[in-house]
Amino acid sequence: MVSEPLAAFGPAPWTHRGFHVTLLLKDAAQLAQYQKFGGVRVTEGEYLSFVKAEALVPSNRLDTKIKHLLVCCKSYATIEAILPWRQHLADDAQIVLLQNGMGSAQALQRALPKANIYCATSTDGAWRKGPFDVVRAGKGEPSLAALVTICWLLKYPTLLSTCLPSSQIMKTNQTNHRC
Repeated sequence: MVSEPLAAFGPAPWTHRGFHVTLLLKDAAQLAQYQKFGGVRVTEGEYLSFVKAEALVPSNRLDTKIKHLLVCCKSYATIEAILPWRQHLADDAQIVLLQNGMGSAQALQRALPKANIYCATSTDGAWRKGPFDVVRAGKGEPSLAALVTICWLLKYPTLLSTCLPSSQIMKTNQTNHRC
């Protein structure tokens, strides 16, 4: 699932380290566009690299279930992006949502109750120049937490202050937050 964070967390760092990466695309039109482009182009400063990874659409037959899924799309598009792949997901799949938005993790947990949902954020910056053409705008640090951990800490805010320095605690309006 392709979006802006792709430069930092998409196929490039994984394929360069020898991991098998598969891009899960929306439909045949997006797959044809990816194939025509020849991969994902990543520009970082004056350096340009192409990353080629296997790319599939939901109608493809998979030999194994997906156990690890990194989702890089706008938060409002999460359910629409993942549900077509539902039949390919292992019941206990580990799904990492790398997004700039809220609420999608809880909606996904309701749709896939056995899945292990993780929320990620990064201070890394990237923007799309065009389809499968990403410009990395800055290097940053990722943060990752399990959805159940986030909900548990928000439910017991006094424990949150003992787990994290005050500079890292996100102010949350608890009356509007539902886990």
